Amino acid sequence: MKSFEYYYQREFDYLRQLAKIVSEENPHLRDVLGGGDPDVERLFEGASVLTGRLKQKIEDGFPELTRPLLQKLRAQPLKGLPATSIIQFDSHGQGDSDFSIPAGTEVYTEAGQPFVMCRPCPVAPLTLVSREIIHQIQATKIILKFRYTGKEAEWQTRPISLFLSSDEPVADILMLGLMQYYTDAELHHNGQVYKAQGERFEARFGASRLTLSSAKDDNWAPQLLIESFYLPHINQFLDLPLPIMAKQLKLAEHREFSVELTLNTLLPLSAEQIESAFQLHCAPVVNMERNCQVTLPFAAETARYPLPLALNQGILHIAGIELKNEPGSEEEHRGNEYLFYPASLLTGMERYHPEYDNAGFYGLETPHDEWNRVRYQVVFYDREGKLMHQPPECEFIDESI
Repeated sequence: MKSFEYYYQREFDYLRQLAKIVSEENPHLRDVLGGGDPDVERLFEGASVLTGRLKQKIEDGFPELTRPLLQKLRAQPLKGLPATSIIQFDSHGQGDSDFSIPAGTEVYTEAGQPFVMCRPCPVAPLTLVSREIIHQIQATKIILKFRYTGKEAEWQTRPISLFLSSDEPVADILMLGLMQYYTDAELHHNGQVYKAQGERFEARFGASRLTLSSAKDDNWAPQLLIESFYLPHINQFLDLPLPIMAKQLKLAEHREFSVELTLNTLLPLSAEQIESAFQLHCAPVVNMERNCQVTLPFAAETARYPLPLALNQGILHIAGIELKNEPGSEEEHRGNEYLFYPASLLTGMERYHPEYDNAGFYGLETPHDEWNRVRYQVVFYDREGKLMHQPPECEFIDESI
């Protein structure tokens, strides 16, 4: 949604243009409407404030209706989207074995900003030497030439993950072409040709493909749909199925091989565009810290607790709520008797499960302040789904991501 200043300035400019037209049609009003009368200018400013706020409300998409539904779905855009990017690991041709960098690995920019890998990144002892695109009559061939840098004489092939392109239109064309118009693939090595038998490229999907972490037991499908709209670059990956063509390759003497992909359509891509496509050893990363904890005291007659975050900080979801007991207290020795569960469990008959007899529920709300900035607050409910106005007499620890 556009800021209030945008609507204010638009209404103010409209009134000035209207005043100019009226003064041209009525010369006796030129001194009043020509911009030299400060009282008229203040009148225009006041009218612009009122009509600008009204115009902003008309065009805001009625969040009173849509926001509660999106909050029920726990839609990530309501909480704010962290910065995402693509990282590439480059061994400069010195890698000599297969290994994998696990998801959750932290990397840092030169400015010290933390990024976390969302998916594992398999690294193979390969470099991509060249890329070539050949246009034929109603067909396109893409030839990728690889060089093996490993120390083993015989390499056990594995699927190769490729980031299609950092140029979004190029990546979209390649994704559409490989998924809809792919017909054949061949691996060429040392005069031998290995064909792929009936294999097709498929888009990656499922909870394991999520870039932004979600709360436990959340429905991953709506979030994956949202990520595809807001963060399309993080899904521009495809796996090259080398094992379908050849289980192993003898690369001791002839260390180069090529993969030829055939599509039954003409891709509108040039040699220059394809030169920067199909990047090896890439993975999406997101700008976030692993976990953070906030300790707050419960207060009577309220169920909402604003979280003390900086303006540039946000929360993906709440990992858990725990009660904080005083050291050496009786509650510390016998354990917590009051537990908190996500409000998503307040459905159907679940709330009447015996384990919830002495339990509360929590949820994350994201209201906006007077400057339309997202704020984060924890809301507590009782087992009947009503706001909890009589909380336990102690502090609670909020573990957020």
